[in-house]
Amino acid sequence: MKRIFYVIFFVVISVVIAVVIVKYNPNMFFTTKDNVKIAYKLYEVSQPKGYLLLAHMMPATKESWNDFAEVLNQEEFSVLAIDMRGHGESVYAKEGRVLNYQKFSDKEHQEKILDVEASCDWLRNNDRELVGIVGASIGANLALQYQVNNNLPIKTVLLSPGFNYRGVETKPLALKLKDSQAVFYIGGKLDLCSGGFGAAQMAEELFNLSKISNKKLFISESDKHGTDLFKVEKELVPKIISWLE
Repeated sequence: MKRIFYVIFFVVISVVIAVVIVKYNPNMFFTTKDNVKIAYKLYEVSQPKGYLLLAHMMPATKESWNDFAEVLNQEEFSVLAIDMRGHGESVYAKEGRVLNYQKFSDKEHQEKILDVEASCDWLRNNDRELVGIVGASIGANLALQYQVNNNLPIKTVLLSPGFNYRGVETKPLALKLKDSQAVFYIGGKLDLCSGGFGAAQMAEELFNLSKISNKKLFISESDKHGTDLFKVEKELVPKIISWLE
């Protein structure tokens, strides 16, 4: 009887230790240039076609991409999803300062580009080839900003990009795109955003401003925003995957 008890005891302890290790594994975080600790989730496959970075909308977290990431894995893409600063588990900065996106100034929202930069640096430093970024709402604006500012020949998928979200402007960026780059713009007709513009209208205008060969536009008839478009547009994910390939 004692032997059975000890076996059970050690099994339970092993499970608890494993959970703690997974939860607090330092490899589940990396640090930005301004010392913000960014939480990430890595969905990897063997011999991937490449790595995609997923940048969420507000007030979402990296988990909002779970279903999409699993489909990407099935199509042999590896995926890195992050919690941007102030969201999810990415709430600690230098000197133990706690971050909350709901209290951010526009400048602090704009600093989320450092999270995208750190993510791409982490992939490159670990010999993982970045082939594209998929962003939703402010994540879409940041994805375009990173693509243009770093002059990278990658693909970006922009779910409900805005003209100017917290100072992250997209019109000037769309004009600077080069023909080695590719963008897929997506927006909903009934998704009425701030400033009197609808998401579909903004996506279409950014599409027209982009003087590149490889660009695509998808207009939804719905009012859904960002990753919520996946819930009503069943053909959208296959279209994105086909375009990424």
